Amino acid sequence: MTISLHRLWLAATAAILLAQSASSAELTGEQKLAVYQSRDLAETSRDLRGVADNRGAVIRALQGLPAGLDDAAYQEHFPEAMQALYLALRSRSVKLPLTEQVHFSVSPTGNRAATNSMRVTGKDVGAPPESLKLWDLDTGSKIAELMPSAQSTTEGATLGATIFSPDGNRLALGVGQSGLIKVWNATDGTELQVLGEEAGRGGSAISSFSGGEGRYLSTIGGGTGIAMRAWDVETGKMVLSVDAETCAFPRPLLHPEEGAIWYVVMPGLGSRCDNKTSEIRRFDPATGENKTVLAVDELEMHWMFSISDDGNLIAMKRGDGDYLVHDLTSGAEISRIPAAAVGWAELRFTPDASMLAGEGESEYELLYFSVDTGERVDPPLDQMMQSNLAIGEDGNPLGWDENRAPKLYGGHLPTGAALVAYAMDQLSAPDLAELEKERLTW
Repeated sequence: MTISLHRLWLAATAAILLAQSASSAELTGEQKLAVYQSRDLAETSRDLRGVADNRGAVIRALQGLPAGLDDAAYQEHFPEAMQALYLALRSRSVKLPLTEQVHFSVSPTGNRAATNSMRVTGKDVGAPPESLKLWDLDTGSKIAELMPSAQSTTEGATLGATIFSPDGNRLALGVGQSGLIKVWNATDGTELQVLGEEAGRGGSAISSFSGGEGRYLSTIGGGTGIAMRAWDVETGKMVLSVDAETCAFPRPLLHPEEGAIWYVVMPGLGSRCDNKTSEIRRFDPATGENKTVLAVDELEMHWMFSISDDGNLIAMKRGDGDYLVHDLTSGAEISRIPAAAVGWAELRFTPDASMLAGEGESEYELLYFSVDTGERVDPPLDQMMQSNLAIGEDGNPLGWDENRAPKLYGGHLPTGAALVAYAMDQLSAPDLAELEKERLTW
């Protein structure tokens, strides 16, 4: 591999700047050069990961990590390359034979994906519309074709993405504009249930399952005057119907509690309603109890909500763009993240609920904010999130995972020197030979 002119310029600049820095006086000139070359290799690793070249991403990151250092040295001098290596090991790439832009959904377990056409069918469209397909992301193979394109894509309207239950065992999508919703087994694609015998009443936009096993499925749309419905997937019966009003629009929420349905009722965006208060509600199908858990002002029909994995915290985007974090048990506001810091990002809790993560405006950037303070933070490696992107053979995006904000997949990886050793063990002999051709020394 030839060192780029960009890297040589970085190295020359680094030598000049670091020679003047008292804080780096303990490093030799060669070590200072290695630090800056490592940053450039980390950037190259991120670029390769962005085009689904995970093998290349791992090798470039390792080239920026000299062998034989301890945890403290890797963390102090090579944090960018360590982060690039961690993300490259967490990422996977598979090729799916798709012909056009698609709605692309990944299961919470990370081993299944579902795709259907993103755009509207019509005579002026070149490629044929895609049917609804279920994929094995471990192998890249198609498991089943769940619905033909005539049902999974409609003339004059486009359906949303499929959704998976939180445990990854079920998925669902509306059937054209029939008002029906089909539910499948995500393991083998077997049809489990058809919900909503209201054929011809208008399309249903799937919203979310409730609880880890997805016993209940909530939808929006699908009938005149009915804005939200919730179904018992086991019995096929509707258990909740909430009408939409000008100043009270319902929207289901994804909450981990089993046996309950959570949703929010909020005023329309930019509406002239006197009441600007939105209510977070919990409905118990077993008892019929429907109570307001939290009331918040100025949400104005924003669709960006996230609830922590333990069900105790909720993050909500206000009409002015600020993000609010509240405790669902006490109702107390914990922190507020200003709109200027968040931008258009949709934030989601990290697994331990200590941070909120979302996609930044620049390519491949992820933002992290402390739940306690609302301030921007750098996450530890084992709390880093990642997004899912479907890329065609020409390198252009086919679609983004539309179920949720960035997710965390897979088992726990080691950190520090153990992470470097783990990555080395995954490489083949040819990969190791390529690595050693230009690996930095210390």
